[in-house]
Amino acid sequence: MTKRIVVILLIISFLLIVSYIYYVYQYNTNAKKQEQKSTYMLHAQVKNKIQDGDIILRNGFGWISDKISAHLNETFNISHCGIIRKKETSLQVLHSESSSILSNEGVQLQNLDDFTKTSKKNSIIILRLKKITSSQIKKMDQLIDLYVKQDIKFDYKFDSKDSIKMFCTELVWNIYKNATHTKIFIGKNNKPNLLQFNSLYQNPNLKIIINQQLTNKKAF
Repeated sequence: MTKRIVVILLIISFLLIVSYIYYVYQYNTNAKKQEQKSTYMLHAQVKNKIQDGDIILRNGFGWISDKISAHLNETFNISHCGIIRKKETSLQVLHSESSSILSNEGVQLQNLDDFTKTSKKNSIIILRLKKITSSQIKKMDQLIDLYVKQDIKFDYKFDSKDSIKMFCTELVWNIYKNATHTKIFIGKNNKPNLLQFNSLYQNPNLKIIINQQLTNKKAF
């Protein structure tokens, strides 16, 4: 292969990479505009069904979220999850987010309304452990405080064996495993699968409290 051909191939490769980066940038820019216009919030009647410790699933905006839900090709379009903390009338979501979505990456507590505003309309699903106890919820709250205080960063390697950094399902898995001693992400052959959301919402130990993807309830 001559040097000229090598140079041409390198130029073509460079242009393809630049084009791809520009495409993703434009995709996320358009998604960000849609997100900023979003007024998606759960109705008060829906919020009243929520309990402390419930698991929340959503489909977010952006290239990464769309690629996740498209790649998984599951029954419901899901790209992210977290745990709801309910204190009196206050509702927050503990989740681990990448910097591509939020400027503050990693494990964090976010107001539920802000969480849903960054979700595609009618994409929220909320699950609950069937036999959860008040002592387990108390332990869960303690772990939430601990994880937020530790300022755990997002795990871009998606390595569930390393808890120094955590991705969204890994965070939920760890808290439920330590607080309730229940394995909630169960896939084929009764093995944990943190890379499939259907291994969560199809778990017989959990029940679906709210599924706006199925019922398509109005939200505003």
